[in-house]
Amino acid sequence: MRLLTSALCTAVAVGLLAGCSGSNIGSSSIPSSGTQMQGRHFTPLSHVPVWMQPAGEKRLHLATHIIPDKKAKPSTWSNEFYGGVVYGYAGTNPSNAAPNCTVSAGYVNGLGADTKGNLLVPQGYPSELDVYKGCGTLVGSITDSTGQAAAAASISAATGTVLIGDIVGGSGTGDIQVCTLSGGCTATLTNPSASGYGAGVALAKNGDCWLSAEAASFSGFVLVYFKGCSGSGTVATGTSQSYYGGLFLDKKGNLGSFDLSGSLVVYKGCNPACHVLSTTPMQGEVLFGNLNAKGKVLTVGDISTGAVDVYKYSPSGSTYQYSFNNGLNASLDVESGIQTPSNKP
Repeated sequence: MRLLTSALCTAVAVGLLAGCSGSNIGSSSIPSSGTQMQGRHFTPLSHVPVWMQPAGEKRLHLATHIIPDKKAKPSTWSNEFYGGVVYGYAGTNPSNAAPNCTVSAGYVNGLGADTKGNLLVPQGYPSELDVYKGCGTLVGSITDSTGQAAAAASISAATGTVLIGDIVGGSGTGDIQVCTLSGGCTATLTNPSASGYGAGVALAKNGDCWLSAEAASFSGFVLVYFKGCSGSGTVATGTSQSYYGGLFLDKKGNLGSFDLSGSLVVYKGCNPACHVLSTTPMQGEVLFGNLNAKGKVLTVGDISTGAVDVYKYSPSGSTYQYSFNNGLNASLDVESGIQTPSNKP
């Protein structure tokens, strides 16, 4: 399966999203290289390539909201890029029950979760990261003034470092914003080899972090390792995938990397030398997912079927268990399946 280039995806996305209803997004173009997006209107970008999009105009869908239940304890979350909300489900939802919680959010690509049970919601417009506890209790927000927030990672978002992955940053390519809820974003991590869209971010307990992105010429895959989450990074060697996707760390420190063309690759190391531990075919095209607190259940968003897929996880290979889709709309791009809390890396 050959993926179209991001340049083409961008051009088509502009045409599809111009004049979105239910928001104040204007019809201006994607910022060019070196342009700051603070105070500007721009068309939010999706990680889903244009060849996966159904025909017709895409508009932000204002989904029916569920009145938050203070007693509700959703632990599985999913979102549609054009859905207008994030959906929360009780448990791992093997019975395909309806969501019991919704959180308002606009143009969300990759959801994140920390080890304390907080949900990380990177909004494409306005570009910011919102941190929620339980069913819609806002812990705090971080403004992303240099790019479009599209992924997030943290071990403890309320008190520690929070990574925001930009699909495009101020330089016009993917990057990582290093932030805290109390201090905002104080550093930007980039690497010239990540010259296309950014996708996943991951943060280790020792402070190291990673960015997955498109490689040169807006195609292919590159993984960049940042020791101590600083500097210009080093391109990881030994990777084995054709396209980008989200990242996660398991309990043994192995790096899980989704390949949108339909697989999960688990690497050991990647600091910067990677060693492939396993490659698991996914049920469909997957961009974002994570492990549960025990690190044994993998939950992902399946773009091709508009569902959340659940797997039994092992570094040596994962096994598909079941799917659910109650409340989700495949035509609106289901990009994430996330468990809260996430496992401790």
